[in-house]
Amino acid sequence: MAGLMETRDLIFAAVMVLSVVVFSYSWLAEFWGSFNTLVMLSAVLMMGSLALLLLSLTVQLHQFRNSIEDRERSLRVSVQSVERTVDERLNTMNRSVERQLERLSEQASKLERRRF
Repeated sequence: MAGLMETRDLIFAAVMVLSVVVFSYSWLAEFWGSFNTLVMLSAVLMMGSLALLLLSLTVQLHQFRNSIEDRERSLRVSVQSVERTVDERLNTMNRSVERQLERLSEQASKLERRRF
């Protein structure tokens, strides 16, 4: 998981955890007048969990984007293959129709010659 995360994401997670430590300490000192280790630990765990959740979502979005790009690439190749196949079949049909038209044209010419 760490290989997929950017350094920037890890730095932001660390800043989140450190800022909650500073915030919790100053909040506890200001309003309670003392330092409560349990509250501090709970705040750090909560912010650490939130940071890990955000990092996990980032990794999942990255994997989802890669999956979509792979499918798009596969679809593009399939469409090109179908396009080539349709072109080949149309060319074959076109040649067949041209041969039939030439034959009909020749038969029409022979009929006209016989009439005159």
